[in-house]
Amino acid sequence: MRIKLDEIIKLEKKDLWYIVVSYHRNSSLPTKAKWTIPRIKEFQCFINSEEKEWLINDEGWGLIANGNKLMELGKNPQSESLFMSKFIDSNKNNTWHGYPADYRRKIQDIPSTSILKKWYNEGLIEKHQILKIKKGKKCNL
Repeated sequence: MRIKLDEIIKLEKKDLWYIVVSYHRNSSLPTKAKWTIPRIKEFQCFINSEEKEWLINDEGWGLIANGNKLMELGKNPQSESLFMSKFIDSNKNNTWHGYPADYRRKIQDIPSTSILKKWYNEGLIEKHQILKIKKGKKCNL
């Protein structure tokens, strides 16, 4: 599948859409987190989040496991690695977009306890990481 910047993609057999947003990929807005993974991986991360039921109401969360570690998904404006993504359905119309989440610097980027528990139960994160993430503290993901 070929994806262009700001292209809207419809998920097969679902009334669900995803927008690849260009300002989370280029340097035109230096205050935004930037994806470091290819656009197709961004889209696959979203699909995985939908399939694993990590989308709740109008927000969702994503990770990509790489063996027993998490893959870097992006960088924050300070060039620090980010390992989680946040997905938003801003207009509540099943049209989503996402960005690398910076739980340490933005309180709105801290996943809900229910999502953190799902990740723990799936063996993606450890209990001590849940506590650090909830407090916005640095942890090795």
